[in-house]
Amino acid sequence: MYELALEPGALPRYTKTSRGIGSLDPVRTRVLLWHLSQLGMTVAEGRALIAQHGMDVEQVLRRVHYERTVKGGVDAHGREITHWALWTTKALKKQWTFDEPEYLSWLDRQSARFALAPAREAARIAPAGEPAAAMGDPESLPSLELPSDDVWGWTLRELSEEIGEIQLRTWFAATWIDEVVENAVTVGTSNAFAADWIRSRWGERLEEVLSRRLERPVRLHVVSHSGAVPLP
Repeated sequence: MYELALEPGALPRYTKTSRGIGSLDPVRTRVLLWHLSQLGMTVAEGRALIAQHGMDVEQVLRRVHYERTVKGGVDAHGREITHWALWTTKALKKQWTFDEPEYLSWLDRQSARFALAPAREAARIAPAGEPAAAMGDPESLPSLELPSDDVWGWTLRELSEEIGEIQLRTWFAATWIDEVVENAVTVGTSNAFAADWIRSRWGERLEEVLSRRLERPVRLHVVSHSGAVPLP
């Protein structure tokens, strides 16, 4: 017998925005369409953009992530960017280039960080009948390099001693910041169990530190993207 529990949360929204993205699409296309849908585009609009601009879409999506998480989502004049779908379309049509040394350095750090994510996940999942690494020798856990260029990295650094090295390496190794908006911070993880554990065990404390750092009350949302890592 099985019991099905439906609870309010982010999953229905992600399910809705994923409609029209089929299993016959290449994996990379599905990833791009999903990211574009989170910016407010329909699947049809996303397909048209990919058909016209190809993999340039991926490059602009990386820049969008940088602008939203590192730069705070404001333009050169300090005004909040509210229409990211329009910003993305404009960047592609005008063929904006992103070659500032600061940004290129950030890309290198992101690529190096997430290249290790599959190995970190594999270290957590033990063969059938064997205990998980988290329950075994601490030396078998993946190493964790906390990012220093976004609010999530700053928050984890502040709480690192409080949380403890083992728990950081076990549950926070494959986490990243998805989005920062006025009253919410969304963090992604490729481990569904980690998402539940972070919310239940450290949710309130993380919200407290995030709110202080952002100088406004914010809620923390932890979303599981099973088996995935964000665009670096």
